Amino acid sequence: MKASKLFLLLAVLLITAQLNNAQIVSAANGGWNQTATWVGGVVPGAADNAVIDHVVTLDITNAMCNDLTINNKLKFAIDGTVTGITVDGNITVNAGGVFRVESRNPAGAANSFVEHTLNLKGDLTNNGTIDFRGGSNGSGTANGVLLTFEGPTNSTISLTNTTYQSSVEEFNSITINKTGGAKVILATGNLFQSNNSSTGGVVLTLTDGIIETDTNHWAFLRTGSSGIVGGSDNSYFNGILGRGVSNGGGLVAFTFPVGEGMKYRPITFNINAPANSTGHYFWAHMISGDANTGTSTLTGGIDKVSELRYYQVGYLQNAGSSTSEAVYRLSPTYSTDDGVNPGNTDLRVAYSSDNRSTWNNAGPVDHTTDLTNVPTTIASDSLSLPISISTGTSIFVALARATGTTTNSIPVELTSFSANALGNAVELTWSTATEINNKGFDIERSLDNSSFEVIGFVSGFGSTTEKKYYSFVDEKTSNGTYYYRLKQIDFDGSVHYSQVVSTDVSTPTQFELKQNYPNPFNPSTKINYFLDKSGFVKLSVYNLLGEIVSTLVNQNQEAGFYNVEFDASNIQSGIYFYKLESGNQVQTKKMMLIK
Repeated sequence: MKASKLFLLLAVLLITAQLNNAQIVSAANGGWNQTATWVGGVVPGAADNAVIDHVVTLDITNAMCNDLTINNKLKFAIDGTVTGITVDGNITVNAGGVFRVESRNPAGAANSFVEHTLNLKGDLTNNGTIDFRGGSNGSGTANGVLLTFEGPTNSTISLTNTTYQSSVEEFNSITINKTGGAKVILATGNLFQSNNSSTGGVVLTLTDGIIETDTNHWAFLRTGSSGIVGGSDNSYFNGILGRGVSNGGGLVAFTFPVGEGMKYRPITFNINAPANSTGHYFWAHMISGDANTGTSTLTGGIDKVSELRYYQVGYLQNAGSSTSEAVYRLSPTYSTDDGVNPGNTDLRVAYSSDNRSTWNNAGPVDHTTDLTNVPTTIASDSLSLPISISTGTSIFVALARATGTTTNSIPVELTSFSANALGNAVELTWSTATEINNKGFDIERSLDNSSFEVIGFVSGFGSTTEKKYYSFVDEKTSNGTYYYRLKQIDFDGSVHYSQVVSTDVSTPTQFELKQNYPNPFNPSTKINYFLDKSGFVKLSVYNLLGEIVSTLVNQNQEAGFYNVEFDASNIQSGIYFYKLESGNQVQTKKMMLIK
């Protein structure tokens, strides 16, 4: 009887294991939600790996699977109904495979648009064809796909194309909505979003999650100044973002939501688009580091460029497009850690068209620096001689300081800054890459992230090109959330604020006496203990005869984390016991003194 029950249990477990992440393969052409489409008549569920070996049409709004492998064709509905699929794992389009949307048939009303949905939590790998744009608005045949990257893990995109080819590897609208700090990583190929808005309103929405492209290009080819929504410290391009150039001519302002190292610094520039073929685009990315090569020449009334970050801006033509484009205005941004002090007119924009050998002053002279709503845009003067950028080349843009001024030092970069609770104390740690005239740091603390008070000072290293590390311990804390920032002070009196970091200090969940450290010790040691409730506390040290050698604590204390030091300079070597008492709670530990 027992053996039969055991056999039954094992059989159930085996069947359950087979059902989890089961591979379900298409058996015939048909709709996703039709049992006849799949081997065994089982429609894939969220835990199943779906394999497309036939022509399968999505016919519901909530199709789902774990991994999705496309060897033949998977397409969205063309009859005007909205369909969608959520993929919890990875999507792989193999050679010969097609994942696409086609023109609506029959056509709908003029200027109508059907948008299907694809929600992806894992990776996207394409070795076949991806086309998420079909038909056109005017003819009533517009059909598009909104691809949303979501979930708490990184999504890696691997594509094959590096030049734009319509309907071969083309995306429509994309939303970045990751959680928990997850990223979207463009590992290979260049990603092209639709080259115009004739198929719905092509949109790139940055909600949460950083996009990393390395040297690959993410080209948002919709022309005009709109189409990219969002951009923040939580979601931006760490890499190369391209924006399509109009084929209708006219002056257009493009904003690029770029950044690096958790520092969001968008840049805008104005171009006068010529009337010619589409598919060409400007691109930009931000680079952390010194804009000055060390031998750069600064001209036109500037004597310093940013040591922290700068931008690279380039242009790429498509077949039939102009071989060069002209830029009329450059508008980078700055924040509290760019070495900019508020309320002065000494900040400038500089550009270099010779690989940073020479930096030219582009103005303006009337921008008043403001740090109330960062990042703040500073627009250069309109360039009377526009900067011409040929295809495959680039220029560089940086913040600069007007000659003879000191209000904007554009100082060292703070490469890290963190706060960590250590019992009832908080340890702050930070580092710098280089320093110029750094007197030191005021440590400022706040309980509401609004009103800050100075709680300490740490001296700087003056001027150095070596990486330096700092720390500070705030021991005057109780339960609650604490906010900290650094006020970096130069020897000339100018100041610069770091970003704000925070940490929670909470009450211990149990009464606990920790082992002393070091142990053995000579002549002193530290003892940590945790109180889960307030009350009268006694901490005493005893010898082997049970006699009190020292009373370290004998008072009322609030719940929290505590640390005391025992100095045994006046007692002999040997084994001692230390006992913690509070109410009816008692704990004892042993320690050894060796002289």
